[in-house]
Amino acid sequence: MLALIWRLARYHYLALLGSKQEKDILEWANDIAGSVCTITGFGDKKISTGRFLIKLCESLDPEVVDWEIVTPGETPEDAEANAKYAISLARKHGAFIFCVWDDVVNANKKMMLILIASIYDIHI
Repeated sequence: MLALIWRLARYHYLALLGSKQEKDILEWANDIAGSVCTITGFGDKKISTGRFLIKLCESLDPEVVDWEIVTPGETPEDAEANAKYAISLARKHGAFIFCVWDDVVNANKKMMLILIASIYDIHI
């Protein structure tokens, strides 16, 4: 079952990317969220705090993000709360979500690539 879900997610992500390559999406994401942190790849552990993804969502609509409820993400509980908030923000803007908060906290490379590509697709 998981393999089927991954194939559907991968198909969707390839359609989102079109002629773009993963490095193009990574550059865009770092340009947008570089004030929070810069990541070296979609599996970078810096994603696990959730702040990077929240910053990407803020680029879609700055008025929607409430930075007062965003934590530093240093404890597992804070990282979980930020991850759930980031997914909620992305979903609110119409992003296709194939991941759960645990994928963010663990910086699951495949899921983060799809999530960031989906945010990119909405942004452009």
